[in-house]
Amino acid sequence: MTSPWRVFIAEPAKADIQGAAEYISRTLCNPPAAQRLLNDLEAAIRSLSSHPARHRAVPVSPWRERGYHGFCIRNHLILYRIDARGRTIHVARVFHAAQDWVSRLDSLR
Repeated sequence: MTSPWRVFIAEPAKADIQGAAEYISRTLCNPPAAQRLLNDLEAAIRSLSSHPARHRAVPVSPWRERGYHGFCIRNHLILYRIDARGRTIHVARVFHAAQDWVSRLDSLR
């Protein structure tokens, strides 16, 4: 059995996650829902360490060719890149599904 992959969360992705939780907690006045979102996103990101390629590549060029994958958890899209040589996963961004995430992909440059 091979060892698990290492997972790194980029600062923009951390800010995305924190921003989503703060919005739910403060604006929607629902701290328990914010905590559930945090727990679900953390578990989903952690799960990448076992089988990172199980999610589809993003359908948008040039990000697909650069190795970005994505999947949704509770209306949030987690975008990540696989570094096979280093056996690492780099979580780049976490967008709400209602956001125009394609136009915001330039932040991954």
